[in-house]
Amino acid sequence: MQWHHDGRKRDAAAKARADKILDECLDSITAFLAITELERAATATPDDYARFQREAITCPKNWRTKHPRSKETHEADRWPRTLG
Repeated sequence: MQWHHDGRKRDAAAKARADKILDECLDSITAFLAITELERAATATPDDYARFQREAITCPKNWRTKHPRSKETHEADRWPRTLG
């Protein structure tokens, strides 16, 4: 449905907005499926939605994609090296 709606836009700015909305919609569906481990979003129950909300709130904002300049954090890097 979203693809059909997106294809009807003729104005360049409206098409860009519709493309962004479509990307965000698909990204949110992918996140929902990743957290709930369901095969299809259509099979989700209210309990699945509640579990998704509880688990999603605990994830960092960039849990699916890393920023290109982000550093890997290791447990050993969290403690000062002057202790030893």
